[in-house]
Amino acid sequence: MNTQEYVNELNEMYSKFYCGEKGYCKHWKNCKINNDNIKFYSDRVKIGKDYGYSEMGNLKIPKIVFVGLEGLHEGISDKCIPSISLDNPISQPSLDAQNNHYRGVRYVLSYLITKLNGISTPKDATIESLERIDDKQYLSSYCLTNIYKCAFGKGKSALPHTEGMKKHCQDIFVEELKILHPDILVIQVVTSRPDILQLNVLKEKFVKAEEIERVDRNYNTISYKFLRKDGTPLYCIWTYHGNGGPYYRKQGGVFVNNKKYIEKELNKVLDATICDYQKSDFRK
Repeated sequence: MNTQEYVNELNEMYSKFYCGEKGYCKHWKNCKINNDNIKFYSDRVKIGKDYGYSEMGNLKIPKIVFVGLEGLHEGISDKCIPSISLDNPISQPSLDAQNNHYRGVRYVLSYLITKLNGISTPKDATIESLERIDDKQYLSSYCLTNIYKCAFGKGKSALPHTEGMKKHCQDIFVEELKILHPDILVIQVVTSRPDILQLNVLKEKFVKAEEIERVDRNYNTISYKFLRKDGTPLYCIWTYHGNGGPYYRKQGGVFVNNKKYIEKELNKVLDATICDYQKSDFRK
């Protein structure tokens, strides 16, 4: 499929969920409960204009989807996320955001694509290193989604997730993955994971599950290869959130500023994943 076909299928799927008054999700009342401070609702994926194309120039490009908790969506005046349109920048991943969260996305995305193509990988997750390899050229080829489709609360982090959200948002997420059919899924969520992002739950949903690589310290940086019923593999990588701390603060700070984590743990998992991926017939 081309990118517009993905967009069409996604919008059709969302219309079955976001069918309430003012575009509210059909589960809105069950999920909202007493949360009156609404940040946004009826979230949708941000899809790059080149998502789904296996080549860009001389580069091999997997279908890569990143998943986080929820976004801020600044600039959404009515708080309802609009239908996806490739003519609307709001519907696409940012090409220039530099916050810690997005640097974590940019680093892993560019590392995977450059490693696959045998070209220079980013030295670290600083903006200088990312710009040195011109990582912006990869940002139009991937897709970014949030596991929670609405956000409530006054702050910018540690937002509440009701039992309704934990149950129903992951159903929408599963439908997104069915349509996007990624080759690689990168989960940058450590805390507040709903069931669908738990390793033991995912293992039960596939024909076969095989660990590729993990760090010894914990299961927060790990990769698995899952076999779908259609015979295609899904490579699933768990990492820390870009603004998350893999160690105590005195041991180097958040992921994107932590060279120890990047060089000793994260890169090891990414390298092993790409090595195995290159052996797979990923375009069946």
